[in-house]
Amino acid sequence: MFAKLFDSAEHGQILVKADTDTNCKPEIRFYFEPKDYGVCSMALTYTDTDDGFDKRDSAFEKIDCAFAEKLVGETKSKIGV
Repeated sequence: MFAKLFDSAEHGQILVKADTDTNCKPEIRFYFEPKDYGVCSMALTYTDTDDGFDKRDSAFEKIDCAFAEKLVGETKSKIGV
């Protein structure tokens, strides 16, 4: 599995993807769309090593709706949304 989609009563849909960034570093990216804004995203990025990819994959498996909602909620509050 490389993506998870959660339906949050508070934050709407949250898409979580295990991917790589533009420099091919492993990352977990969270996409969400606050009211009156376009699609926003934030990422957890790991080192570009076999260990970094393993850590990304392990962390991705543990992400559930509650974690995604907490991370998106904290991000939104920090940027004033």
